[in-house]
Amino acid sequence: MDLIKELKWRGMVQDIMPGTEEQLKKEITSGYIGFDPTATSLHIGSLVPILLLVHMQRAGHRPIALVGGATGMIGDPSGKSEERNLLNENQLAENVAGIKAQLAKYLDFDQSKPNGALMVNNYEWFKEISFIDFLRDAGKHITVNYMMAKDSVKKGLTEKWVSAIQNLLIS
Repeated sequence: MDLIKELKWRGMVQDIMPGTEEQLKKEITSGYIGFDPTATSLHIGSLVPILLLVHMQRAGHRPIALVGGATGMIGDPSGKSEERNLLNENQLAENVAGIKAQLAKYLDFDQSKPNGALMVNNYEWFKEISFIDFLRDAGKHITVNYMMAKDSVKKGLTEKWVSAIQNLLIS
């Protein structure tokens, strides 16, 4: 099966990076889709990305379902009107298990096959990083001016300051 030809036929490709078709014809290639583990099941918006992973696997490539467990544990400053609930490790594990059960209906996770699907959780590689390590290694590249240019940061700070001032005035 020619993966790109199949995806184009299905209207699932708009643009493609040069060399992608050649790479996919040359060898087994891994591709991933990220999933938000804030619930034990995925929503309908995940269907098309799941189908992309299915087509990848049918074409002989290795699909990777990347679960954003680290984001699920710290929240998501995506500009939504409400902060989402923060997850603890038990909730995260339960949600990840539910998502894997759903994905297993579509993907073959048999690791004895060269293109057996993988499910990885970014919490596994982020959980050992301390706050000091993060600030030392990543924080040094992010300036206050850069952060203040982000609408989500400005909005969050403004809301917190307004709330703090209101609390002072009330008490």
